[in-house]
Amino acid sequence: MSGNVWEWTNVIDEKYRVLRGGTWFYNAWVARCAGRLRFVPDYFHAGIGFRLVLSLASGEF
Repeated sequence: MSGNVWEWTNVIDEKYRVLRGGTWFYNAWVARCAGRLRFVPDYFHAGIGFRLVLSLASGEF
């Protein structure tokens, strides 16, 4: 889960969102699951993204 992109996760308040997971864009110290940052939700950077998840348990895949 770490090292690919910072992932948007949960809401702190109406102004900020939490980024977790680190990114390839920085050094190895921040590319870790415990890494967290907060930014406004319209912040854009090449090292920020999200992951798509598909549950195979539904049997529709």
